[in-house]
Amino acid sequence: MTKVSHIRRADFVDEPELWKIVEPLQAPAFHWPRDLFLSEFQTTETWVSLGPPGLWIPVKAFVCIRDATDVFELSVLATNSEFQSQGCMTELLKSVLPAYNEKRHVFLEVHEHNLKAQKLYEKLGFIQNRTRISYYSDGASAIEYRLPRGSLSRKV
Repeated sequence: MTKVSHIRRADFVDEPELWKIVEPLQAPAFHWPRDLFLSEFQTTETWVSLGPPGLWIPVKAFVCIRDATDVFELSVLATNSEFQSQGCMTELLKSVLPAYNEKRHVFLEVHEHNLKAQKLYEKLGFIQNRTRISYYSDGASAIEYRLPRGSLSRKV
């Protein structure tokens, strides 16, 4: 896959565009009020995937990474609906995860019915670690995935 995205750290001016990606995802199983999302955005390192430099293309995908002392947590991951199934999240995670994974384990939680996301995480080397039964408000479980420290290289 030819790299066609520009990946950079997000800053405060990106938040409204990121919220436009998250807001349509609101459902009983996934409910992030804007103030909660804003707090998460402000307290994590957030990375965005954009179109090539010089072209205005909205944010394709983003990931919020929380420093949880002994691990890094991918707390919010989302892809703009216009860019889903185009490899944007794969490209973003392959670009940013190696630097974090060199230092510590990385983990995330995913809704048990989000099979597409689970397939992506497994393709990237994440391993199912545990299941949090009835974690979501719709009664579904959360599957925790862990990427063991050092399992990625810069050549991913």
